[in-house]
Amino acid sequence: MSINRHTGEEIAISENKMGSYSPYIFFGIAGLEAICGIALIIGFLTQIASLIMAVLCVLAIVFKNKAPGIFRKKISFYFLLCAICVSLLFSGAGIFAFDLAL
Repeated sequence: MSINRHTGEEIAISENKMGSYSPYIFFGIAGLEAICGIALIIGFLTQIASLIMAVLCVLAIVFKNKAPGIFRKKISFYFLLCAICVSLLFSGAGIFAFDLAL
């Protein structure tokens, strides 16, 4: 319980919208998205990075449906991002790949 400074009333602190998930999970997911995004930009291990990003997009779509106020973007953005990642998964980076010589 918390007390409102202006009125002196007791206020019940509500639980966050995602339940009792640890914030470290979300920091880990954000770091994974950043690493995969950099890998996609430079063309390093594109198919693996796009697979991870596609899975994260599907998870974002699921969480967007469970708690609509969490993500700022519309659900169509996540569907588009997932389609782009699946396309990169099947086609690869092509001539722009950094690891093409490997």
